[in-house]
Amino acid sequence: MAESEARTLARKLLRRFVRDYPELNRLLRAQEHSPEDIDLALDLTVAEWNAKNPPLSPVTIDSYPNLWLLLHGGAIHLIRSAGILQARNRLPYSSGGISVRMFDKTEIYMQWVREFISDYSNTLTQSKIATNVRGGWGGVSSVYWSIGWWSNTE
Repeated sequence: MAESEARTLARKLLRRFVRDYPELNRLLRAQEHSPEDIDLALDLTVAEWNAKNPPLSPVTIDSYPNLWLLLHGGAIHLIRSAGILQARNRLPYSSGGISVRMFDKTEIYMQWVREFISDYSNTLTQSKIATNVRGGWGGVSSVYWSIGWWSNTE
């Protein structure tokens, strides 16, 4: 199955948004997130839109309605995932008076998630409501629409 242009572009934009390039990851000297990790983050963001109220027609990566939400949601999922890895592999080490703390970024990752999630959640809710309202205008009609309307016919 061929990959959609929207997915390819979304993957590139999310990687750019979180600045995940080998030359910028000075300690890793590699990309922190694999293409599969980025795809999962994007898919979780799309699934979140589809699961959140109010219910609307389901969207896909190709029809996702808001780039800002897609990138911020994807970043939240990537940072959460990286934070879980950091917590699982945390290893404080001490020898000969020298202390080293490996995989000790859990708290930093959690702070970033908290920073992102507030704006993201509010914007997601407002976007869903706005989309729902926009979709309702002109979509429901009735033969009774004019009952009670005043008309000045001379």
